Amino acid sequence: MVLIENFPCTGKQELHKRERYWIENINCINLVRPIATQEEHKQKRIEYIQANKEHVAYLKKEYYNKNREHCNEVSKKYRTEHKEELLAKKKEYRDKPENKAYQKEANKKWKDENREAHMLQRKEYGIANKEKIAEARKKHRDENKEKIKEQKRLSYLRNKEKTQASRKTYREENKDKIAMANKNYYEENKDKIAMVNKKYYEENKEKILERNRIANLRKKELKETLN
Repeated sequence: MVLIENFPCTGKQELHKRERYWIENINCINLVRPIATQEEHKQKRIEYIQANKEHVAYLKKEYYNKNREHCNEVSKKYRTEHKEELLAKKKEYRDKPENKAYQKEANKKWKDENREAHMLQRKEYGIANKEKIAEARKKHRDENKEKIKEQKRLSYLRNKEKTQASRKTYREENKDKIAMANKNYYEENKDKIAMVNKKYYEENKEKILERNRIANLRKKELKETLN
């Protein structure tokens, strides 16, 4: 060991600062800094984790298995206290183009590999939480009525021709089925339909009479033209 200097100091902290000065300014065997900033400690921790990924993962798993309830409670508390912050970070991550493409591909791969299990899981969850799901959907529709209406309108405009062609094909292929369904519905809801029609007529009487008057005039004009 070689003595570099005699350094008079008033305390250990001052001595450590001087030691760090020499470590950073000459070639030393000792590279361990006696004092470090918070940022340096953080960087050192990151480097250690990256260099020892498997060991760190093993330790985390062991700790979680031994302290499962405590870990879940801490995690739940953190998510509750930082809800808005976490949502903002997730949104920021999702909105990055490179992450969007990766997430889309990862989701597709997972669904393809777990299609049956995923469908079964969704079905079981739906059955077990039927009322809760219905209530949540109703609440969402009520709170976002105008937004949903606009989304449907835009979707229809984007897919107008495709939708019309699909509906036409379905009607042609299922004529008898549709006719039977309509007949059954009418038979089961006669009184309700009559009441709805009556209410509509009473609320729109003038409009309906005017429309009928115009239709009759057109028929009359057409008949006179043909004669």
